[in-house]
Amino acid sequence: AGVIAYTDQKFRKYIPIENKELNIGLSKSIQTTGKISTQDIGSVTSSTYDLYQQLFDKYKTYGLQEQNIFFYTSSGVGVAKNVDELCQSIKNKCNHNVYVVKESEEAKYTIAGTIPYEKIDEALVLDQGGSNTKGGYVVKDGNSLMAVPITFDLGSVRIADLIVSNYMKSQPDDANEYRREFVNGMNTCFDSLKIVIKRTFSNIQGAEGRNELYLSGGAAYCITTLLYPEGDLNVQMIPINYDKLKSFLVDIQDRDYYKSLREKTFENEKLQKNYKNALNIYTQLQLISATKLLLTYINALGGDEKTIYFEVYKNNSFFVKYIAFPL
Repeated sequence: AGVIAYTDQKFRKYIPIENKELNIGLSKSIQTTGKISTQDIGSVTSSTYDLYQQLFDKYKTYGLQEQNIFFYTSSGVGVAKNVDELCQSIKNKCNHNVYVVKESEEAKYTIAGTIPYEKIDEALVLDQGGSNTKGGYVVKDGNSLMAVPITFDLGSVRIADLIVSNYMKSQPDDANEYRREFVNGMNTCFDSLKIVIKRTFSNIQGAEGRNELYLSGGAAYCITTLLYPEGDLNVQMIPINYDKLKSFLVDIQDRDYYKSLREKTFENEKLQKNYKNALNIYTQLQLISATKLLLTYINALGGDEKTIYFEVYKNNSFFVKYIAFPL
């Protein structure tokens, strides 16, 4: 959830005022049963109402009005068979309709809200969520701009569940053995998956020729924060070193390395909060496979040949793209 203010409404120029994240973790329930659990619907409704009231009370004295408040769900939540129950529950509590963003729309919003205008000819954006990945790039056509969306039915939580259910030969009780078996299953899974991802990008004309790659979404937010925990939280784009990403995939598989991440603390309260938020998005196994998936996308597009950035306003600011860039 968050608040933005337009600096030039005609040209949709804006500045983010405040972002707040609710990490309920719906992807796991959706991947397991295809539905959002009754308990999760209650938690989301209650938390959403509390946050809505908090932000509205804070900013209504600055001119925020009810008609300028929007509720939505991402396409990842939209795949749930009972997403209408969630939307109705929130509407009953908050008195606002909830729009379920379509996957193709989300890809276009992500492109529009992430790529800097001056980088239109060079950039491609990828947003790796829990259930899916979306993004694409922009092509100039005369005086108009055309978005070329790219979507994958693969996300950080979904790929972890797929590995456990389809690629692990056994599921040992010992945690260390379980992790090793998970990694073996993951590598088997990606032996074929990387070919599919590479072929998909190759079939989208112009995708591989983009020299700058902008990453957003939960996986990029988590990994970048763990790699650069003391980075400037006030900038929009953080450069990412490709070799550091590759090393992180190896390191994160080690129990002691992951334990050291869990125990790390910072004196700066804001940095500490941001670090803990990122660390708590995934389990260790989910983080391992999320990193593997992210690197597979990057490698399919050229790997270290690209300039890579993390777009800081994500993970929790898709609302900026939805509100600021209506289709």
